[in-house]
Amino acid sequence: HWPVFVLSYYWRGSYAGWWEALAWICVSLALAWLSWRYVETPFRRMEPRGWAVLGALALPSATALGFGALAYVKDGLPTRFDLKTQSHIQASGDFLQDFSRCYVPSNGAFEGVELCPIGPEGAPQVLIWGDSHVRAFKEGLEQAAWDAATPALIIWHAGCAPLFGVTKTESYATPAQDAACTSDKAVIARDIATLETVRDVLLVGRWSYYASGRGVGLDAENTITLEGYGKSDNAAVLRAGLAASLPILQAQFGRVHVLEQMPELPRYDSREAARLLAHGRDWFAKGGPVAFETMNILREAGVDARLTVVGTQPPDVHINPYVKVHRALNKAVPRERALFEAAFRSAHFLVQPSFESWGFAFCEAAAYSLPSLCLSVGGVPVQDGITGHDLPQGSSAIEFSEIIQGYLKNPESYAALRLSSRAEFEASLNWDAWGRRVHDLFEERLASGKLSYMRSRTCSVSSAADHNP
Repeated sequence: HWPVFVLSYYWRGSYAGWWEALAWICVSLALAWLSWRYVETPFRRMEPRGWAVLGALALPSATALGFGALAYVKDGLPTRFDLKTQSHIQASGDFLQDFSRCYVPSNGAFEGVELCPIGPEGAPQVLIWGDSHVRAFKEGLEQAAWDAATPALIIWHAGCAPLFGVTKTESYATPAQDAACTSDKAVIARDIATLETVRDVLLVGRWSYYASGRGVGLDAENTITLEGYGKSDNAAVLRAGLAASLPILQAQFGRVHVLEQMPELPRYDSREAARLLAHGRDWFAKGGPVAFETMNILREAGVDARLTVVGTQPPDVHINPYVKVHRALNKAVPRERALFEAAFRSAHFLVQPSFESWGFAFCEAAAYSLPSLCLSVGGVPVQDGITGHDLPQGSSAIEFSEIIQGYLKNPESYAALRLSSRAEFEASLNWDAWGRRVHDLFEERLASGKLSYMRSRTCSVSSAADHNP
């Protein structure tokens, strides 16, 4: 059951409902029965053959162990992906850090507070105090400490603003965790004077979260309320906390630096981004920004343009009330297939200015009599004026919008373009046509005694032959 769960969840991203989870359970049970029937039972009934049995077990076991060891040593073999995908894969491991040097004193100074030395051994010269943002920066701070040959000390507590006299109540945390934030800061205030070798302090925090009281994007539902210094709102408490804490730290250490918060990508999930890129579902690589801007230009011109996105998640900057997103649709699931077909049937153009070696989406579009607008790259099966238009590389949303507006002014030409798109699909862009063409090419080469590299401009569409315009 475990491989079925892991692989299916990775493939699907998330289950569509309880019924899909039940379906995968049935698959697991079926595989278990097949394993019992054709693997376990024959092994139990066979006569012991000593080394033969051992060999039969040892060979596949050694192969599996060898593959597992290779994947472990090569860290999952990320180099099989392109550099862009690898950057997101690396980002997904940002929280898999080495905390082997961290410890929590059981008595004395900083009792009960986690301390993490970084850089060379020795008394710390830099104190870095913050929330979970410090953890996100940890490896970079570690490298900087080594490069500067400067011992440093990290003190961090998730969701806990590095300011004295500020308490918090956070929806993401339990009351005990909120109380732990307050108690940790009391210990830090009490014992910070013991860090006699520290000369610089760096404060790191998710300042916008504390000021607004709410997360953004993937954690938009998280809320936090700050209290302290008799102030009534988060922003005022934050300002008062900074005004009170900075002089204390400056008097003790001299130089205090507050790290400006890095810009947040509201809906960014490095794991999801890496998965989508690995599966070829990259919003940017597919030309999504140009499609979005094309819609905006049309709307500014008075056209009620809408954009339906299938197969990926645009960032927040490319989402507005006129954008509908189907992040992932599985055509093997009837309900999701219906959504997919409805999206193609209701559309007027497939706008996909991507860099493709082929592009099966264009074949699917033709199956639904849907003209495509793309770039003239690779071997895209879009014939200018027949199944759509392939624009020169570098074309902007302005050029794409001009073509659409041209057809809005000439509906007869648009109707003809839809008909020719479907006709081209029936003639060339389907499995049957592909099979016939390849068969004929093989026959020709075999008859002439030459079997050389062949190139066809046909492509496949799942069950597309059953679709009507």
